[in-house]
Parts: sequence; C-alpha cells; structure tokens
Amino acid sequence: MIKTNVLALFDFDGTITRKDTFIEFIKFTHGKPSFWLGMWLLSPMLVLYALKLIRNDKAKSIMFKYFFGGWEYKRFKKAGEDFCEQVLPGLLKKSALDQLRVHQENNHRLILVTASGKEWVAPWCKKIGMEILATEPEVINDKITGKFATPNCYGQEKLNRIQSILSFEDYTLIYAYGDSRGDREMLSIAQQPHYKSFTN
Repeated sequence: MIKTNVLALFDFDGTITRKDTFIEFIKFTHGKPSFWLGMWLLSPMLVLYALKLIRNDKAKSIMFKYFFGGWEYKRFKKAGEDFCEQVLPGLLKKSALDQLRVHQENNHRLILVTASGKEWVAPWCKKIGMEILATEPEVINDKITGKFATPNCYGQEKLNRIQSILSFEDYTLIYAYGDSRGDREMLSIAQQPHYKSFTN
C-alpha cells in the first residue's frame, strides 16, 4: 500500500449503492417469495423497529438469524461472492464510483465502513483495492449461528472500528461519505464530510 496522509472513508448502503444490500442479499439467496414470507412473519418486530422501540442492531440480528441461522459458512461465503458478481454491479451509483476513482488516482487510503455483512461486500472491495470494516457473522463449527461476531458496524461503532486500525493524527486530511444517521459519528471526524452527495 502506498503511504498517504489523506484518508477517505465511505459508507456503503445508500451511499455507494442505490438500495440496502442486506435486503437485496436476502432476496438473492432466498428468492422473493421466501423473502416476503419472512418479512411478514417478522412484521411485529419490524413495527417495533419503525416505532423506535427496538434498536437497529437488535432488529438486524433477528432478521439475520431468521434467514441465515444454521447455514454452513462455506455456503454463506460463496453466496456473498456470487452476489458481488451477479447483483451488486447493478446497484452501484456511477457518481460514487467516479469519486472513488478520484481518490484512487491520488493514492488516498480508502476504507469502506459498513453495517452490511463482510461476506457480501468484501469480494467487491478486494476487486477494486479498498479496505473494509464491516459487520461479521459468528461462526461455530463452520455454521452461522445467527449472531454477530462483531458489534453492528453502525453509528459510534463505525468510529470504534476505524480507530482500532488507525490513528486520525496520522492524516492531514480526512474525507467521509455517508447518507444516514448511522454515519454521523464518522462524518464528524472529517474535514471534508459529504452527506448524500451521490444521486446516481
């Protein structure tokens, strides 16, 4: 990696992509009928989440366990690779990709910081040469338990994860790109914060 004193932090869902990739990944792996059946069965929890009576991380973990609990990790990882190859390209915003290229051309350090699962985002990051900090599943005996091995990478946890791998003092300029309240803490540490900058 080329040493640089400029850092660019990117959120993923809604910032680089046009849709929430967790939802799209479930549709990809289960098919739309099973997805909508699951959402109907989970609707009481989703109502509580909409009313802000249940936290983001709790709602997400319930959904994750319902759809992926018990899966073999090899199957889950392969599904993520297939998703990156077959579906993700159609969800990406051209304006976001253009900005990524600008940072790459200037040899800035690029880190994707996302609440999405590492398995369905990391293959894309590897392909374009971008570091990733993401939510990771708990795996025991090669099976997905339905829990997370890391805290949901959202809000303050985004900053915690960033600070676990670098020191802000090492950078003279920090860019950050986000689109939701889950990105506020990350945006707050940037000299160049960009909120909802990419439209297509």
